Amino acid sequence: MKWEWLDMKIAISIALCMLTYVFVRELQVLSACTAALMCAQDGARPTWRSGLTRVLNTLVGGVLGVLAVLADNAIRNDYVFILLCAAGIVLTLAICRLMKLPPIAGRIGCITLVLIAVVAVGEGRIPYALNRLIATVYGAAVAMAVCGLSGLFAPRAASTVTRQG
Repeated sequence: MKWEWLDMKIAISIALCMLTYVFVRELQVLSACTAALMCAQDGARPTWRSGLTRVLNTLVGGVLGVLAVLADNAIRNDYVFILLCAAGIVLTLAICRLMKLPPIAGRIGCITLVLIAVVAVGEGRIPYALNRLIATVYGAAVAMAVCGLSGLFAPRAASTVTRQG
């Protein structure tokens, strides 16, 4: 069975996010681990680009999600809130496209918007959005550090590790 060096970097990045959660329980560990998983790439430069993309799409979806939540807190009408979320999704996709992010980035931004809208309730949605952004930035930073430093430890002959047995 072949193990890709990238698999090791992903596993190390996720393990570091989980270890951080042991000491910092406020960290949204799922968001951090997801960002680490999605951002880790074969090299430092692609990981940096992926991390920046991840933070930008989370920021766009998060800001528009917070705006929908603020309006919902003031208006308190489920139908208006649904329309605001739909408008936020269209705007998230459009803004990510204008920023020339990959198409999947806009969709991930929409996931952030929807999570902010539906995971937490009431006033808890704003802190959830901020904590999600912090965890995403943290997970992306961990992946950037692991992938950046992995060149010091990478197998020299190939990018795969063969396991006998």
